[in-house]
Amino acid sequence: MKKIISSFVIMFFALHSSAQLQLIDPVTNTVALASYQFVLPEIDNDFKIDFNVKNNSNEAKKIRVVKTVINQATGHESNFCFVTNCYTTSSLVSKPENIKANGIIPEVVMEGLFGLQADFNAIGKKGNSIIRYRIENILDAADTTSVELRYTVDNLLPIQWISFKVSEINKKALLQWTVQQEKTDVLKFIVQRSTDGRIYTDIDEVNVPLKNDNSIYTYQYTDASSFDGKILYRIKSMDQDNQVRYSTIQTFLASSFKQQLFQLKTTNPILSGSPLKIELSAVCSGTTNIVITDMSGHIVQTEQVVLDGASISKNLTYNLSQSMSGLYLLTVINNGNQQTIRLIVK
Repeated sequence: MKKIISSFVIMFFALHSSAQLQLIDPVTNTVALASYQFVLPEIDNDFKIDFNVKNNSNEAKKIRVVKTVINQATGHESNFCFVTNCYTTSSLVSKPENIKANGIIPEVVMEGLFGLQADFNAIGKKGNSIIRYRIENILDAADTTSVELRYTVDNLLPIQWISFKVSEINKKALLQWTVQQEKTDVLKFIVQRSTDGRIYTDIDEVNVPLKNDNSIYTYQYTDASSFDGKILYRIKSMDQDNQVRYSTIQTFLASSFKQQLFQLKTTNPILSGSPLKIELSAVCSGTTNIVITDMSGHIVQTEQVVLDGASISKNLTYNLSQSMSGLYLLTVINNGNQQTIRLIVK
């Protein structure tokens, strides 16, 4: 789950555990809370939160999502995706989807799959928005479950974030960020780390720039901790008035946990017929298969390339079919390893 958040405050009201329909937090694999509250930085960036949908009854159901906009500030957008379809900010009801008896959506849990994904974009506008998503049984109005998402967008930035990147050096995370500081009242930068994109922990402070060039400051930090898996980093700045501002979030995948086979270099969603650009990592060698399937598992497009043994990344470009539209899975297979991401084609 990709998330862009400044702080995470949970309103502790649990959903009714005996309900036949339930929303499941895929990070903790527990029943989702009834309400979540997020404080977001005033930057143009997406925030996404995912839920799986569970049917606890012995009967199959036909279900849908109903979105209720309790309050939506000017310049805020609240899109959502349900199973294989994505809906614009003006959409309030999804198309019906089937869920099996004692089943869960998605049936196969892997990276990029979800039952319900709520997508929020502040587009650089301060304000408050409250959106409620309800999963309901079309044939039984009482058989329902819902989650309320509260967004507060704040924090004007006295500094301009020019860049922030995380790379791997000797299996450690190297963080480098560059800012333009019109003011000199920034006391320090606090490096924060998260394993789930929700709860962030302060791990260290940086107050001495690596480089200063006409109010352009470059900072660097190496996380010497040993860990496996996907880690998310963000930088928190603090000034003399104790005002806190946040950078965007960068994801780091430790090679000791899993060799990342590729990165998508094209915007996602992508237009049908557009070139699909991917970068194969240096770990790929020999025969590599790139496969695009629909959500039923049918192969829509496939390519095979033979790579030399040089330990460098390789950029590949493929043209998507004009007839493609909807949700697909992009899978790269190399030397017995595979990596899959969700691909939305419009």
